[in-house]
Amino acid sequence: MGSFDCGKVDKDTLKVKRFDLLIKKFNLKASAEDLSDSYLHALPDAVVLLDHAIEVLKFLKERAEIGIITNGIEFVQHKRIERSGIKELVDFVCVSEACGHAKPDIRFFEYAARHARDFKKENAVIIGDRYEADIVGGHRFGIDTCWFNHDELTIERPIHTYEIRSLKDLYTL
Repeated sequence: MGSFDCGKVDKDTLKVKRFDLLIKKFNLKASAEDLSDSYLHALPDAVVLLDHAIEVLKFLKERAEIGIITNGIEFVQHKRIERSGIKELVDFVCVSEACGHAKPDIRFFEYAARHARDFKKENAVIIGDRYEADIVGGHRFGIDTCWFNHDELTIERPIHTYEIRSLKDLYTL
């Protein structure tokens, strides 16, 4: 898990530090601030939906409220969601930057729960592919978790409620 996700580094430091490290490693003649700005403005264009994402979201939307809870920079994440074509399929979006806390911090999950219409822990499930951020965070918050294990990894002490390898597996949960 990255330093930002663990709360070890703040967003503003991360935005520049990662490029400062890159410049030093490859002895580049560039400004970390300029590289960061270029990267952040290009990032929303780098949208690749997972196979079956739209059809599965439509299926889930008929059955439940859908929220996207994500770590990251707010303007980047909102643009990515808009450009992906899924904005109309979700009911709310919560980005860690707006909350001031990132997954797996329970405060981020509490923040997200306040954005849901009628949130009840016993009816909630987080679906995520980042074990520490999504699954451990959701487990600590007290909701069911569904690990999207597309890389077929093995966890020594699994705590997830469900596990899927493809988004289509959600049809049978």
